Amino acid sequence: MEGSLIVPMGHRGPAFLVYQNFRVILGWNRSQLYALSVGYLADRIKGQGKLRAKPLDEPLLSKEDILSIQETLNILGYDVGVADGVLGPKTRAATRQFQSDIGMVADGYVGYELLQKFQ
Repeated sequence: MEGSLIVPMGHRGPAFLVYQNFRVILGWNRSQLYALSVGYLADRIKGQGKLRAKPLDEPLLSKEDILSIQETLNILGYDVGVADGVLGPKTRAATRQFQSDIGMVADGYVGYELLQKFQ
């Protein structure tokens, strides 16, 4: 069975092993957090245990923060498409490429550390 490791809060946050059903859920709604929530709910209904991971202790980004990051990535030549303040696959891919190019862990996480780099 083919699976993927999802790290929605970057390499220091919780990691999730997902399978084809995760990709199906993403077909309905592109949000990774939505798909993880649906998968987690299904696991809980099935009787699986609770999550043991804790989220990162960092400030949450506002829509304006994300918009600023997207605009900066576009200016630097990393195509996020139209800057709209919404995290999507193009923003995560551009972030991964930027992180790789400057020697960061290329996990595609758009978080507070990235915002600080751009300020």
